Amino acid sequence: MALRRDKDDSGEWEKPFFHQRGWLISAGFLLAMLGLAGVAALSDVGDSGKSSDTQHSASPSAIPSKSSESRSGSKRPAGCRTDDSDQDKPTKPPADMRWKNIGSETVPTSPTAGPLKYNEPIWSCFAHTSMGAVMAVHSIIQHIPYAGWRELAEEQMAAGEGRDAFLRKRAKEEDRPLSAPSQGSQYAGFSVLAYSKKQASIVILMKFSEVYFTLPVDAKWQDGDWQLVLRKDGSYSPDPTMVNGTNGFVMWGN
Repeated sequence: MALRRDKDDSGEWEKPFFHQRGWLISAGFLLAMLGLAGVAALSDVGDSGKSSDTQHSASPSAIPSKSSESRSGSKRPAGCRTDDSDQDKPTKPPADMRWKNIGSETVPTSPTAGPLKYNEPIWSCFAHTSMGAVMAVHSIIQHIPYAGWRELAEEQMAAGEGRDAFLRKRAKEEDRPLSAPSQGSQYAGFSVLAYSKKQASIVILMKFSEVYFTLPVDAKWQDGDWQLVLRKDGSYSPDPTMVNGTNGFVMWGN
C-alpha cells in the first residue's frame, strides 16, 4: 500500500510492522470468525443494488477537472487556516480530540488538526501535518456509505484510475441510512508509517468486540487539503487484517 516516493520528498518510507512475521493472522480467518462483512464492504466497494445517486451513473467517472491553479495544491480554500508547524509523526492524539458522529458511528476530530469546516458530506480544512492526514482519512472513509458520496469523491479522493473504479462500483450500491444502527466496529488507534508534505501512509486500527484489525490507507496533499488515494480496483484498503495487540499504535482513548 506504500506510495511512490518523490525524489524531493523527505518522508521516511518504512517496512510496515504489520507485515512482520508472526504479527498478523489472515483477514479471511477474521472475517470468517467474526462476520465483519460490513467492514469488508466499506473497504472494497461491491455490487449490491441501486444508489440514490444513480441518475449520474451513465457517465460515472465524468467529474470535471479543477483549474490548473487549483491543481497545483499550493493554495488553501478561502477561510481555511491551520497550524502546520508540527511536522513530526504523532506519538499521541491531539489534546483537543473529540468524537463526532457520522450516522451512528463516531470518528475522531480536532479543532487544531481538523476538520475545521463541516459542510455535509464534506468535512474539510485539515492541518498540513501527519496528524491532519490521519484525521482526514477517518472522516472521508466514514462518509463513503452515505448519500453525497459523489461529491465526496470529487472533493476528497485523488483523481485517477482508482477514483474512476470507485465511482462505477459505488453507483451500484445503496446508500446507507444515517439512522442505520452501528456495525459494531470502533476506531481504536492509528500509526503513521510514512509522511511527507506531499503524501502519507497510515494504518487505521479498528476494534470489533475484543479483537483488533488494521486498514492501511494512503493520503495525498492536493488542492490545499488531504485527499484519500484509492487502489486501482476502487477500494481504499486491502481486506482487514487481524493483529494480536495494540503495540506500535497511537490509541485514541475514550
